[in-house]
Amino acid sequence: MQQEDLYLWAIEMSELDVDYHPRTAIKAQALVDFIVEFTHPDPEEEMEVEERYWTIKTDRSSTKEWGRVGVVLISPEGDHFEYVVQLHFPTNNNKAEYESLLIGLRLACEDGGRRN
Repeated sequence: MQQEDLYLWAIEMSELDVDYHPRTAIKAQALVDFIVEFTHPDPEEEMEVEERYWTIKTDRSSTKEWGRVGVVLISPEGDHFEYVVQLHFPTNNNKAEYESLLIGLRLACEDGGRRN
C-alpha cells in the first residue's frame, strides 16, 4: 500500500466516524525490553543436569603391511571396555592414530547409547 492510499483510506474512514491511527514502528530497544521482562525462566523449571563423560584411550602400531589399534573405553561409572582392531591395509602411525580415534568414537557412541 502506498502512502497516498493510506491518506485516502483515512479520509473515507473519517466520514464513517471511525478513526484510523497508523501503526508506529516498534523501536528495537523497546522490543528487547519487552522480551527480557516477560521471558524470565521459572526457577522450578530449571533442573540440574549431571554431565556424564566417557573416556577414550587409544594406542596404535603400524608397519608397511598392516596396522593395529587398541581402544579402551571408560564409562562414567568406571567400567573399562577394551578393544583391539587389526587394520588390513598399509598404514603409518598417523593413519593408525586417526583410525584408533575414529574407532574409539564409534564404539563410544554405540556403547554409550546402550549403557547410559
